[in-house]
Amino acid sequence: MGIFNLKNSKTTDKISEKLYACSRSFQKAGTRHADGRYVSADELYDYIAGFLSPPLEIHGFKYLKSKRLFRRTGETGCDEILIRFVDHLHYHVNFIFDKRIDSLQKIITKVKFENGFNSGSNYKEHATLSVTYGNITGRTYIEIVSYSVLEKELPNVLKFIENEILPYFDKLNSTDFVHQTLNYPEKDKKNPFSFFALKGSYEDSMITGLIVAKTVNDPNYDNLFNAYMASVPQDSIIREQLIKLNVYFNNRSNNKT
Repeated sequence: MGIFNLKNSKTTDKISEKLYACSRSFQKAGTRHADGRYVSADELYDYIAGFLSPPLEIHGFKYLKSKRLFRRTGETGCDEILIRFVDHLHYHVNFIFDKRIDSLQKIITKVKFENGFNSGSNYKEHATLSVTYGNITGRTYIEIVSYSVLEKELPNVLKFIENEILPYFDKLNSTDFVHQTLNYPEKDKKNPFSFFALKGSYEDSMITGLIVAKTVNDPNYDNLFNAYMASVPQDSIIREQLIKLNVYFNNRSNNKT
């Protein structure tokens, strides 16, 4: 494919021109800077979306401009690829990859809400699994100094999405694979969605993992709980939440007997 299939192609000068974040009241998009100009976030969102849309549409994704994300819905739930900026002197962009399995997320959201871990009870507002481009590549953000940066970086982002993210979006339609991703990440260390589970001390990953383990009736649940507790010996907040969750499950079991 060509580098960019955009209706308004950029000239060489535009490509190399330095871009500064236009977010403060005294800055205005189009105003000349000493060696460039202030650029609106909308302009850059459109540019990124213009590059990613054609190949992602082939995989069933639709760009939702108002939400700044690509979404693909299926029988089990939805996959999302979000574009997110952080405003510095230049815009910094990252990409978030969210997977939601509706039947599973309804349970996860309900349990977290009842334990005070979530402020909202609408499962559609939460992702079952999430990871960012920065998590996996080790580059927190891509700094958009000029359009030439996007020319160089976006093909790499697309290659990463097609080779690393999309195959696992498909595998994660299985609840058992979600269970493996969260609780037994060593079985597939190439799985990008196991990033937080492999780190071993992320609160949400552990809590979600235990909820999923209970949901699939994993007989190894107690060992998982003890392993998670042992992984955070000095973190009293996470330990209290894990204990609270375990008490919640024990109470539910006792009420059934």
